[in-house]
Amino acid sequence: MSGNSGQIIRRHIEVSGFVQGVGFRPFIHRLASGFGLSGWVCNGHAVSIEVEGREDVIQAFSNAMQTELPEQAEIHAIRSVATEPQGGKEFSIITSKSVSDKHLALLSLDKACCNACTMELLTPSNRRYRYPFISCTDCGPRYTIMRDMPYDRGNTSQSAFALCRPCHREFETSNNRRFHAQTQACPDCGPQLLFADKNGDENPGDAISMGASVVKKGGIIAVKGIGGFHLVCDAKNTEAVHRLRQIKQRPDKPLAVMCRNTAGLARYGTFNEAAANMLKSTSRPVVLLQKSAEKKWMQAVAPRLAWLGWMLPYTPLHHLLLHELDGRPSATDYLDQASSQVLVATSANISGGVLAAENAEILAEFAGKIDGFLLHDRDILNRADDSLLCLHGKKAVWLRQARGISPQAIQLADSMPSIAAMGADLKTTLTLSKKDIAFVSPHLGDMQHPDVFSLAENTYSRLCDLLHIRPEAVAADLHPDFFSTRLAEKLAAGLNIPLYRIQHHHAHVAAVMAEHHLNGPILGLALDGFGFGEDGTVWGGELLRVDAEGMIRVGRLRPVPLPGGDMAARQPWRMAVSFLQAGLGDGAEELTARLFPDNPMRQAVLQLCQCDRTLRTSSAGRLFDAAAAIIAGCHLSSYEGQAAIELESLCESPDGAELSFSLERTGCLNELDFTPALIEIANKRLAGASIARLATAFHAGCIQGFAELVKESAGETGISDVVLCGGCMANAVLAEGLRTTLQSQGLQIWMPEKLPPGDAAISLGQAWVAANVLEGAHA
Repeated sequence: MSGNSGQIIRRHIEVSGFVQGVGFRPFIHRLASGFGLSGWVCNGHAVSIEVEGREDVIQAFSNAMQTELPEQAEIHAIRSVATEPQGGKEFSIITSKSVSDKHLALLSLDKACCNACTMELLTPSNRRYRYPFISCTDCGPRYTIMRDMPYDRGNTSQSAFALCRPCHREFETSNNRRFHAQTQACPDCGPQLLFADKNGDENPGDAISMGASVVKKGGIIAVKGIGGFHLVCDAKNTEAVHRLRQIKQRPDKPLAVMCRNTAGLARYGTFNEAAANMLKSTSRPVVLLQKSAEKKWMQAVAPRLAWLGWMLPYTPLHHLLLHELDGRPSATDYLDQASSQVLVATSANISGGVLAAENAEILAEFAGKIDGFLLHDRDILNRADDSLLCLHGKKAVWLRQARGISPQAIQLADSMPSIAAMGADLKTTLTLSKKDIAFVSPHLGDMQHPDVFSLAENTYSRLCDLLHIRPEAVAADLHPDFFSTRLAEKLAAGLNIPLYRIQHHHAHVAAVMAEHHLNGPILGLALDGFGFGEDGTVWGGELLRVDAEGMIRVGRLRPVPLPGGDMAARQPWRMAVSFLQAGLGDGAEELTARLFPDNPMRQAVLQLCQCDRTLRTSSAGRLFDAAAAIIAGCHLSSYEGQAAIELESLCESPDGAELSFSLERTGCLNELDFTPALIEIANKRLAGASIARLATAFHAGCIQGFAELVKESAGETGISDVVLCGGCMANAVLAEGLRTTLQSQGLQIWMPEKLPPGDAAISLGQAWVAANVLEGAHA
């Protein structure tokens, strides 16, 4: 600090980061008023502040702003300049400024109902007792109701509800929890809930009681949440769960479950402090937890898996439904005491389709199929499914990012051109970059579904408008027939800008590099189910050398036939036949006959494997499919990754068992061959070996084999930085085994942290690669 500390000065301060929709303006108002400063604060592309007072007091204010900020706020940058003093004695919140194309604003994310609001919600004397849209500056919907920036009530669907006098008084009172809370409402002025019967006809009366009554009787209801609808039933009623599966056309894929607090969850799942913190976080994701004891109802909810996906209630409506089902305990008992009540709360869509978010949509899809609907009249403007993660020890690994997490702003190492990246065809996300931030959209779904394609188009337009982004180029997958590629072609042609096609596994590795600010060169081990290769074959077990200038393939899994193309992913036994035929030739006839004696297609698949025209694959995902078919009899997969997930569920603690594999030089590539391991496993399985021990041994062999592949190439290239990525890295046994093994060999390991390891990260990698290519073209 320079000059006279008692001198009156005025400073204009711009604060960027997550500072909208988190109570930052009320915080600044209270802080500045407490220091006796005059001036104002408002939203815009950032939060703008002007403060006037003694220089030393303003410095103290600035320090406190960074050290005492609201829990959910995150400051990325502060810019402060001197301006002329204007006098004045008051500090106020003024009308927000519009956001221009030149500026960068971060989007506010949805927050779970806070404990303070939940206490009010369940306290009979409170004026918001049992009001399902209670919120404050610390909680409530944000992105899902936003139509424009900055985040102000007038730019959201909450604008349809004018504040009553008591609510307006709270909104204007600086020491009130709802001071400038944009979703402020009460039963007299806010959104309203209603219950509709199975035909979609409104029933007058207590909507919560009617909905709970249906669930108690074994029925299924749709519940409108923050980002869309849930289908809800009693998780312990296996008949209701089986019926729900039939309606959703989802025979095996696990369903998420909800209970009111971690005290109740502890009866059924095992979790550590890291998991508890994620469960109770404001984003309220679904967290995969190990089952503490196998119950009959758990098999109906998550067949043949060792874990369940749990979440805690995150909307007032969820709390009210659980509160009603438990007989309306006191607020304190509800929050603190264990309950045995468990609900299935799964996305309201037909398997593969778009999450229903509008009242008309849910009624059109499910009226006459389920038993009731809890609807309300506040519009959801931006759909967002529940986010999902698992724990690798204490480390959170994202599997799906949407409500409460996305759109996620990824800080880049440097400013880069604005890129619109369309991602892959499965677990699709979009990425839009602007300056040194890449915005990754919420999970959209699988692009083969026409509704998901339309959602992707709409999401692109919405994010461009919200973020004021005008792309300079479009990026897409290398696969010519991906629907995401077709969308990219359409956008590039319409905007008359360049289109860059990025190889799938290159993008996987690049996403981790972008996240960790790596320029390379690095070695990237990308293990997944499918990616179109530069040679026109199916890749998926790849070791790449990557830097900002491009990538070179330096290692792979030995390619084997992919009999039946995409059908091989849905019928894992086909890959078992393929690997065994690749390793044994004619000798595979006898072994496959013993493994799959009643399969009428076995001979035809053997013939396909011997045909030179059959497509070949180096996919690690198909390797895991083959192992699952041999070890656990996983012959059919009704959802992506099912066989591999079930195989991981069988694993025990590693016992040091070793399996045979080979690592050879083939041309310019190091090639890893696991066919000897699968032959060994098949013979042991037929000899009666333990399924769990074989599953464990297979994982141990994969860890050893892939580690050898990386180690060999690291020695040849002199590169010690290694990225581990791809959908297979969601497998905790494989990912953690590889990480610890490679670290013990002196290598620096980089893994996804802010994004999932699978295809949801592809769009970020595409944007990073395309930006580097575009910058190179302009150099």
